[in-house]
Amino acid sequence: TGGTVRNLANVSRRRQRYPISRLHGHSITIRRLHRLTRLLAGMSFKERRGVRGLNADRAGIIAAGALVVDAVAGHTRTDAVLVAGQGLREGIARSQFIKKLPPASAVRRSSVEEFAQRFGDVETHHAHDRAQLAVTLIELLDPDAEELHETVEYAAMLYNAGLQVDFYRRAGATTAILLDANLSGFSQPQIARIAAAARVARRPTWEVRSLRPLLTADDEETVQRAGVVVALAEELRRRSEPDAVKASRGRRNLRVSLPGRTSWTPDGLEERLQATFGVGLRIKGRS
Repeated sequence: TGGTVRNLANVSRRRQRYPISRLHGHSITIRRLHRLTRLLAGMSFKERRGVRGLNADRAGIIAAGALVVDAVAGHTRTDAVLVAGQGLREGIARSQFIKKLPPASAVRRSSVEEFAQRFGDVETHHAHDRAQLAVTLIELLDPDAEELHETVEYAAMLYNAGLQVDFYRRAGATTAILLDANLSGFSQPQIARIAAAARVARRPTWEVRSLRPLLTADDEETVQRAGVVVALAEELRRRSEPDAVKASRGRRNLRVSLPGRTSWTPDGLEERLQATFGVGLRIKGRS
């Protein structure tokens, strides 16, 4: 049942360093499920009652439940078990009001929009302006990376999620809030990438591996690319309305034109763009 799977997920999460406390979206690899099943089956009832993350009321049946889940997972030859925070009862209730499920992409966008209204920028339009600029930039820099586009857009939207919680340490507060946010439609690695991109936008030396096992060294490049785009979008937002910013990409440079005269020199951003996308940055004003 769902309760068995969620208890197994909670035990699995408690037995490792894990950055997200929510069970919804948690993934248990088959290898880890095998080990956990053997561990629980080899324990006495008293020992199982003391297992961290396990509801004591399930100590008598969890071993049998784990064996069933393990057998079903093996039979289907799946790589992992993905945990849902809601079960059959919630599904039946929802089916009475929702005849057709919306696309996952629409669920993600709606979830981010709602979250951005409750947290982050005092002026909500700042988040939308930043996201609009970020999308324009990433479409020029890497037009084919669709998943990266979504990471960039939502990291830009939620860049200031920690602003109203801790103004002076907003970067860390933003990371913590996003990791525990009830964002629907996202996998936990997707949430981790968005949180990491928002953090790296402010602090490029921040270690992505601090969110392992959700993110590893293999995610470093993706997060750095997303982070520098969000950082540049924020700097541009402070200086101009999104529709007034003109950007294009040449063979060697990303060229950005701002209305009026400008002497702005983007500190560190040109080097970051060169390292992540292989292009320089040229800023100019126009009359």
